[in-house]
Amino acid sequence: MMFGLSLGYLQDRHVRLGLLVDFLPERFREILFLIVDLSVVVIGVLLSWSGYLFMQQRGGMRVSGLHGAMRDLSQLTGLDLSLFATMAPYQFALCLGGTMLALAAVLKFIERLALLHNTQSSVPEGV
Repeated sequence: MMFGLSLGYLQDRHVRLGLLVDFLPERFREILFLIVDLSVVVIGVLLSWSGYLFMQQRGGMRVSGLHGAMRDLSQLTGLDLSLFATMAPYQFALCLGGTMLALAAVLKFIERLALLHNTQSSVPEGV
């Protein structure tokens, strides 16, 4: 899910209130999108940090629905799969997803900034 969220943000194919944004002047809309990109960077970092804290504090907790299945699978395969019966991998996914979202927002911010700069430099003087 977090891979799709990051890819959707990077491609600018996410849910937004386009009806309200479409009424704004183009220049103000571009600045608003830059502000949104920066705030998504902060949200991604905080999401990643909270996943890390959850992993650190509660990563060893057992997932009751998976404990028996992982024990049986370990017996069948001879591999130690007990890690997958804990919360750690799923909280790591939150950590990884937050990092990916933050990186996608940074890349989108750079892209929008470059596009804004190119648009400004292509406008003839006196206009």
